[in-house]
Amino acid sequence: MRDLFDLSGMNALVTGGASGIGLAVASGLRGAGARVAITVHSRRPDEPFDAMLEADLGDLDASGAQTLVGRCVEELGGLDILVNNAGIILRDNAVDYSENAWRSVMQLNLDAAWFLSQAAGRRMLAHGRGGRIVNVA
Repeated sequence: MRDLFDLSGMNALVTGGASGIGLAVASGLRGAGARVAITVHSRRPDEPFDAMLEADLGDLDASGAQTLVGRCVEELGGLDILVNNAGIILRDNAVDYSENAWRSVMQLNLDAAWFLSQAAGRRMLAHGRGGRIVNVA
């Protein structure tokens, strides 16, 4: 089965990889042979990864995304796979939902994924190997 999903020689970045779905995805990629970097903010997983990149994705802009992708490439030697998994939910009734809460959710769940996808895509295209970008919703 490993041959079917062999990712040896590939480099992956998983946002929100310290827990939950992100941790499972990062572990699966590592199990398939990829070198894996995860973003961490407030939690760190017990299992080791090739790189743990401290990042507050809730404040990420285009420049910050380029910097984060650059750090990943520095640590792993390249980038072939990006998994945009980091996200938050702030529960409230729609009529009571504050503008600040809405902006926080959109910044992390949409803006960060968009800016990271652009930065990673540019890096992947520039190196002529292409790559894969997966968005978890």
